[in-house]
Amino acid sequence: MVAFFKRHPLTFVQILIWQLYYLVGILYYQAVEGWTTQQCIYFITVTFSTVGYGQFGPTTDDSRVFTAFYCVFGIVCVLTSINRAASRWLIRLQVRACLCAACVLLVFYCVCCLCCLCCLCCCYLCTCLCLCLCM
Repeated sequence: MVAFFKRHPLTFVQILIWQLYYLVGILYYQAVEGWTTQQCIYFITVTFSTVGYGQFGPTTDDSRVFTAFYCVFGIVCVLTSINRAASRWLIRLQVRACLCAACVLLVFYCVCCLCCLCCLCCCYLCTCLCLCLCM
């Protein structure tokens, strides 16, 4: 485990940031809103992923202000982590499979658009077709 983090120091930092992000949110929402740990984790995940089901929400003005800034920070962290993970994966994919630049862009687009099952199936088919055409 230690050797992995020595080779990938940014991964350790990302994990640490995520743990701190959740810890701060859990402590704040438990203290201010009186939610359980599970409710806090659910709210944090739904909020920073921009889904927003609406079951839970901040009730005080201070909590709303905190949540606004907390969400922005969470969204930035999510996008940064997805970007770094997708970039590493695509570089490995391009090197191993010798994919053309258009295929890499298509695969990157598909990785970023995994929003629904329909899109997932479409991305899988497009990626398979693209891989077959380039080989």
